[in-house]
Amino acid sequence: MKTIQLNGYTIKASSDVDGHLTLTVDHEDESQVNDTGCDCSLHENQFAVRLTTEAIETKFKKDEE
Repeated sequence: MKTIQLNGYTIKASSDVDGHLTLTVDHEDESQVNDTGCDCSLHENQFAVRLTTEAIETKFKKDEE
């Protein structure tokens, strides 16, 4: 397993004996991590998602007001 700390996120990546990749993501703000629904892939053979948290989105909406 590999763990990456990035901008408040903790990303854990592991692979099982069959080659399946599992990614788990938490955030230090302890709110729910969600997929924004953005298709962030740079090419057709790539999988990419943009993640956010409920706390980040709440702050963003307040900042826009």
